[in-house]
Amino acid sequence: MDKRKISLKKMLFLFWAVTLGLFFILFFSYTVTILNYYQEKDIEESQVIVDNYAEKINYELNNIFNNVNMIYAEDVNYEKLVHDGISEFEWHGTAYLLQNTLSKYINSADYMGAMYFLDIPKKAFRFVWNDRQFSGSGNLLIGEAKSFLLDTLSDYKNTGYFKYENEIYYSYSYGMNGKYVGSLINLSRYFEKSEEYELAFSDKSGKVISVDGNNFAEEDEIQNFLPNSKGHKGNKHFMVKSEVSNCDMDLVLIREQKTLYELMFCSNLWIYMLIFPVVLIGILLILLRGLNRILLQPVEHLVIKSNEMKEDAKAAEKVRWSIVEFDNINREIDTMITDIVELREEKYREQIRANNALLQYYQLQVNPHFFLNCLNTIDSLLENRKSEAAKDLIYSLSSHFRYVFQNQRHLVKVEEEVNEVREYCKIYTLKAGIPVILDIEAGEEVMAVPIPVLAIQTFVENSIKYVVKRGLLLNVGVMIRFVTEDTGKRSLFIRISDNGDGYPSEYLEVLNQPVTEFEYHSEHVGIENLKYRIKLYYGENAKIYFYNAAFGGAVTEITLGGILDEYTYH
Repeated sequence: MDKRKISLKKMLFLFWAVTLGLFFILFFSYTVTILNYYQEKDIEESQVIVDNYAEKINYELNNIFNNVNMIYAEDVNYEKLVHDGISEFEWHGTAYLLQNTLSKYINSADYMGAMYFLDIPKKAFRFVWNDRQFSGSGNLLIGEAKSFLLDTLSDYKNTGYFKYENEIYYSYSYGMNGKYVGSLINLSRYFEKSEEYELAFSDKSGKVISVDGNNFAEEDEIQNFLPNSKGHKGNKHFMVKSEVSNCDMDLVLIREQKTLYELMFCSNLWIYMLIFPVVLIGILLILLRGLNRILLQPVEHLVIKSNEMKEDAKAAEKVRWSIVEFDNINREIDTMITDIVELREEKYREQIRANNALLQYYQLQVNPHFFLNCLNTIDSLLENRKSEAAKDLIYSLSSHFRYVFQNQRHLVKVEEEVNEVREYCKIYTLKAGIPVILDIEAGEEVMAVPIPVLAIQTFVENSIKYVVKRGLLLNVGVMIRFVTEDTGKRSLFIRISDNGDGYPSEYLEVLNQPVTEFEYHSEHVGIENLKYRIKLYYGENAKIYFYNAAFGGAVTEITLGGILDEYTYH
């Protein structure tokens, strides 16, 4: 007996030591994985930032192109200036009007930029910029821009960039015969400066044009990164890029990062890595002590319980139970038999509860208000001599009640459930005068499949209850089809959706909770009852998921695994 106790303690200690070792291995692997994950996440977020920036620049450049092209093609003042034979006095007046037009366009921009008109034969350069800040002098900027244009312009479209006071300006112009209209944008001041990253521009040849920020990376490092198509991680920073297609440039974002080596010397990380294991070791010690008590003493409690159940054999059992604990486990077979009997009794009680829940559901379906409204509608139709409509309502109402009160059947065919849904919608259409648009998608192959009664009608009724009463035109969609899982298992998939406001957010969490037993609630009793019945029929082979569609409306998806028949419930 003593030897076995020592052996058990050794096994428990070994289990504790192995668990602790596995924890340290998993904890270290988890830490490294988390650090790598956050590094990759930073790269993904930075890629989103630089893509958004590039898209914004492309959008602004496209507006610039459109403005310049529109002035070139449609502006009457520009057309006068490009024609020869205009007098000097008329030229100056027309140039003044064109300059006002250029000012109007550039002042509407929310970035630092300028627009210009260049007449090379007359050696005239009209240049206007908005009130956004830029480095250096306005006159010097005009001179730099003019020199750049005179060196690079040719007939028709011209693009290019130049630098002034370490800021990059992109130019777009259109014209011919020495007369051009164009626009500039200061790319260096287009974005607000950030302490977290810096931005750089490069041309398609791989040459770095400008770097604006906190000098996280040297220019040659950026140069080496440009041929890569994906993000690049360096020792102290990482880089991502995005194409600015409208100006044949790449926008590069450089962001500082901490390497795993640096993080290992972070005091907060070590505090986390030490405190957590110490706390876990304490918990494992408590568990070790608890396991000793749980594994060494349980049989004694089982013996006491068995003797209480077997009072006639109590004296004899005292002699039998005075042996080593593990031998006493074999003596508890009678208790196991008792447990089996109790499980059968519990299953029977579960059956009773299911019957009561089903009966309660049927009783609750008889809504007096609904029934009286239908009778009033019939009376109104008869007074208005609409006998055919009254007859249709009576037939639909009787069909509905016959279907609801068929308490001898717990499963119905899909075809029967679909017909009930149509009849129910017809009742509401006749009663309320508002049509319910019902879209049912179900092939012939699913029509004979048995499903729980009211499995679809419950949700259609719920949609009508919360949408039709507000006077909206309800659109209900029902889709029924077979689906095959990765394991090859075939299931029936049912999807019910509407165009209402959807389930209340606070109730979605309650609806998606797994059901354990049926409880009566004043609201949504039909849904709760159906969830419970599906659990009884299918167990773990069924799934019900409630959510709201992206553009509004409640959606319910039911997956029923296995094929039921009429005798499954029994």
